[in-house]
Amino acid sequence: MAIINCPGCGKNISSMAFTCPHCGIRLRNEIRCGRDTAESAAQPDNAPVLGDAQLPDETETKPQKKKNGCLKSIIIMLIAAMSIGAILYAMYRYHERQAAERRALMEELAKRIMDDQKANTARLHLAQQDSILWKKVLKHKTIETTEEYIQTYPEGIFIDEAYMLLEEQNRRIISKQECHDIRSIIDSQLVEYRDKRLRTKDRDIRGMHYNIAGELDITKKYINRDSFQYVVRGTITETINRTDPTKPNNLQLELDITMDADKRILQSNLQTAPELKQ
Repeated sequence: MAIINCPGCGKNISSMAFTCPHCGIRLRNEIRCGRDTAESAAQPDNAPVLGDAQLPDETETKPQKKKNGCLKSIIIMLIAAMSIGAILYAMYRYHERQAAERRALMEELAKRIMDDQKANTARLHLAQQDSILWKKVLKHKTIETTEEYIQTYPEGIFIDEAYMLLEEQNRRIISKQECHDIRSIIDSQLVEYRDKRLRTKDRDIRGMHYNIAGELDITKKYINRDSFQYVVRGTITETINRTDPTKPNNLQLELDITMDADKRILQSNLQTAPELKQ
């Protein structure tokens, strides 16, 4: 129960009262159960009654309540549908992103496989060319071919062996001064050999002369890393001035000399024709 103002006199009355106790205005058309009908009959017929606009009866409010209830239900259904739609859209977008990521991953994997295959093919081709050039180095064993390999394949399969071979080849290089000194020593040796031959010469020999034919073959033979010997080979032409023209006056002699690092002769061999051996 609540306290309201009487629409007739404006005084405070109960909201459950049928008539105002102060001015007698009738507030309700219905009579509560248990109330005496005489009380309502005592009210004059001309007593003022609260208008419909002020206190609408229950029959008039029911359609409005039903309408409001339907509207609320529709709003709730719309909100639920929008929520479900938002959830479904979010799930759809999530699966789309997952599918896109899987496609991107597979494309990246396929690209890497293709790149690896191309790289392997290129490496195989490079290794084949590398081996071909290294075979050429081993065949000729010259500084030029070794340096060509190092310059062409600085990270080649045989690069360590190439550097070791180049170091060994450089150690075996014979300088011009070494060639000059060795040739001078051999010339002296030939003079001594000629003098020895003249002391044991045949009676018809008037003179002898030795000449080195072409270039001497001089190499360094390493005994260990720091010790080596010179090995000298060449062809010597022996020219003999004879009184007997029927005897040979030109011979080809094979020279084979071994020297130490100080160019001291360790072994000397000059092969002559059988008829001149003593």
